[in-house]
Amino acid sequence: MDDKNTAINAYIIRALLEASLSLVKEEKHSVCLVKLSMDIDLEDAFSFKNALSFLHTQTAMSPLLHQGEGVFLIVLHDTKIHTAKTLFSTIKREIEARYPTLIRAIGITLLDAEDSMATLLKRVDSHFSLSKISAQKKIFCGTKAFNFYDNKRHKDALPPIFKAHPHLKVHNLYKGIPITENSLIVAYNEGRLIIEVEKTKLPFYQNELYTHLQHDLIPNILRASIAKIDTKASLLVLNNLEFLETSALERNGVRVEPDRKIYASALHGQRRVCEGELGTISEGSIVIKTTQAQIGRLLQSSVGEDFLEVTFQLPTQKNLITTIKTKASVFNVIDEKIILTLHLSPVAKTKVRNYLAMQTESLIASFKHTLKKG
Repeated sequence: MDDKNTAINAYIIRALLEASLSLVKEEKHSVCLVKLSMDIDLEDAFSFKNALSFLHTQTAMSPLLHQGEGVFLIVLHDTKIHTAKTLFSTIKREIEARYPTLIRAIGITLLDAEDSMATLLKRVDSHFSLSKISAQKKIFCGTKAFNFYDNKRHKDALPPIFKAHPHLKVHNLYKGIPITENSLIVAYNEGRLIIEVEKTKLPFYQNELYTHLQHDLIPNILRASIAKIDTKASLLVLNNLEFLETSALERNGVRVEPDRKIYASALHGQRRVCEGELGTISEGSIVIKTTQAQIGRLLQSSVGEDFLEVTFQLPTQKNLITTIKTKASVFNVIDEKIILTLHLSPVAKTKVRNYLAMQTESLIASFKHTLKKG
């Protein structure tokens, strides 16, 4: 009976993937395939059930198929590779906060019109295998056109991609508010990229040294230096293209820069391990600007996967101050910045949302004023 059930399950998986490939080939749909494994302990079945329930709600009830031994395939329709990566970064973070050892590996790929079943499964397996051997259980992803982990000369892969698909998204920030626009690739030669942007948004590039680019066939965000701005032709000339393994663009939610100095401190146990000025804040994380000495103290404290207790104060709409005290975990350390993932209580989450709404409203008014001046 088990052999029969296994065979039936294999046919179900094949049928769903073949139908998805047909959609990609015939109707130009964007479909992603995710391969995920969990360390399932049936003595703690409620944790597994709750994690699956959360996974279903976050993926809009996308089909989830069990390959066996805790390995699942998830098909995400009308989903681009960047969206899939961002979505599963959030899912992974939220599940690990509740059940730290449950998720073992995640690999993601984008279905391609030239794919066969064999090439599709081979590609998602390769990213899944990299995730399995990753010490940090990182999410690995790629497309048929571009694989960051295979291509030793990444920039050599760009000319054919840009020629066949000459459209990308440009991401910039205005005081923490993301500004995104669709752009046409005019030319790419010897590392120099020329793109056309909206004339009204040119003022937001004039004071920036670099910008970020997102292409549907390249899973990595590209960071590029702004070499020149042609205001008459509405062109940006970019160079020094750099592939980023992680980027703030891949984090969900509104992120703002405080308009006044806000200080934050973090305790590990009863010991203060770092403090500094809040650089940016979102509902899910904060960036603390600090010193190398503070970062050294944090790293020497052997935090590991332990929670920190973070405290900071936010202004309210009534010109009062509200204190946030919450659990947090270290997400990354970059130069003299510490990125912390927040694990907010419902009350604290409401306070942060109110602050974000207040700051966003003020920044949008400033943004509109700048556009009118431009």
